Order: sequence, then C-alpha cells, then structure tokens
Amino acid sequence: MDSMIERIDGPIEKRSLTAEDVVAILKLADACNRYENLHMRLLEKDLRDPELKTHFLLYEDGRLAGYLYAEGVEERELSVMVHPAYRRRGIARALVAQAQAVLRAAGATQLQLICEEGAAGGKAFLTALGASLARAEHEMELATFQERFAFDDRLSFQPAQDDEMEKVISVLADISQKSSAHIRQRVESCWSNPHCSYYLLTFGEGAVSCREAVGVVRLDWDRNEWTCWLYSLIIKPEYRGRGYGRVLLEEAIRSLPHDEQWKVKLEVNTTNIPALQLYQSCGFRITRTYGYYLLPLALSDAR
Repeated sequence: MDSMIERIDGPIEKRSLTAEDVVAILKLADACNRYENLHMRLLEKDLRDPELKTHFLLYEDGRLAGYLYAEGVEERELSVMVHPAYRRRGIARALVAQAQAVLRAAGATQLQLICEEGAAGGKAFLTALGASLARAEHEMELATFQERFAFDDRLSFQPAQDDEMEKVISVLADISQKSSAHIRQRVESCWSNPHCSYYLLTFGEGAVSCREAVGVVRLDWDRNEWTCWLYSLIIKPEYRGRGYGRVLLEEAIRSLPHDEQWKVKLEVNTTNIPALQLYQSCGFRITRTYGYYLLPLALSDAR
C-alpha cells in the first residue's frame, strides 16, 4: 500500500480551471457515475465559475485520477471523486488532506463532504475519516406541474432589480444560520452571474403600496443539461401560513420557458416535511438523496 501511495504526484490546487481541466473532470465524473450508477453533483457551468470555489486535481500516469472541489466561505462543502481504476491508493485521502490545510488557512471552520446515498464506497471512506452525517437532502424533479392558481392580488412576483439586492439579502438573513458576510458574498456572486437570478415576492401592490419583500427564490440555469434549479425558496417567518410558499413556487415555475426539454429541479432537507409535502403537491418527485458529512477541521487535522 505505501509503495502505491508514493506514486501519487500530489494534488494541484487551482482557483480557476482551463478548458482541458473541465473536459478531464467531466470525463472523470462520467466514469465514476457509470461505475456505481451514481450522479455526481457536478455541473459544467459550476466548473467554469471561479466564484467561491477551490479545485484540487491529482494526476497519475498523465491521467486525472482524482478531483476535489470546495465551495463556500466559513463552512465549505466538498465533493471528491477518484477514478475506479485508481482507487485504494490513498488518492482521496491525499486530496482531502490538501484541502484541509488550504481551507483552514483561508478561514474555514469546518468541512461538509457530500456523498450520494447509494455510494457505498464513498460512505465507507467518510466513516474511515471519522466524518459524521449532519443532514441529508432529497433532489427532486418536476414531473407534472399541479397548479392551483392560488394568488393574492396584493402580491407581485418579479425579477429582483439592481437596486433590490439589499431586500434579497434581508429576506435570506431572516432565516439563514449563515453569517451575513457569507450571505452577501453568495448573493453578489449570483448577481454578476448571467446564469443565475433572484426573484422577489412582494406584498403591497395597488392601493397598499408598501411593496415589502416577503419571499425570495433563486433560479440557476444549466443550459448544458437543460435544467433550471430552484434554490433559496424562502418566505419570511411572519408571512408564513398564508399559502405564500405555494404562490412563490408556482410563480417561479410559470416564469420558466414552456419547453419540454427543460427540467426543473430543487433540493430539500429530508427532515423538512412541510416543504417536502408542498413540493410533492406541486408535482415534484424525489430522484436522489445526498448526505452531508461533517468533518471539523480540528478533528481532521489530528488524524
């Protein structure tokens, strides 16, 4: 085992990827997916987006044998993959160790490693690392849109304008456990991304002209996979229980192109039963489940 590990050249850290890197990573992800019938959470548009991401690539024999990417600020989410032909050589451990050192120096406080529920090898690796399951999320896809056409004339659903960034941040900050700096960095990153946009649900149209932001949703477009992702679908706590969550979800879906090629997907925490029931009632179905495994940096450095 030790002699095989010595053959590893070591991870290469990158903040941005070349076109050749992207092609090699996508081929690696395809090999891993086919080997275990998985779906790595890896989008080509994300690989080409330098914001909030750090990449670690490890080559053997001139071939990309392993890859890890990290995104986020204080709490980093990591995905790691190793080519089936190069497993059991310490490549995943080498990638994680390098990421730990780099990310702690950058101010990260903990790591969350993402693993699909059906990835037996990945789960065994995380157990060996000492990582513990913190939460799990269902990936859901819209099958048949079940509309109720529930709307309140006092509401308005529109794309967030340039001068409404603070409204978006305010709504997200109301319920998020993330720091204000983390939220602002996320929103600013999306604001400058042509494949991402925020929509606001506001209350106070017509005679009632306060136009208070009561909800927000983010739309991310992956034009390579013909998929629109719905993220950060949030209603402010004081406006819940009025059916506004369904209004926000239905309006977001109606705003999308009426093209059968486009898929609509979202993610939901497996313990968030009200949200899960809402999405299912609108026509979404569960397609996959991913676990988020916590690896505190203090623990990981001691290993």
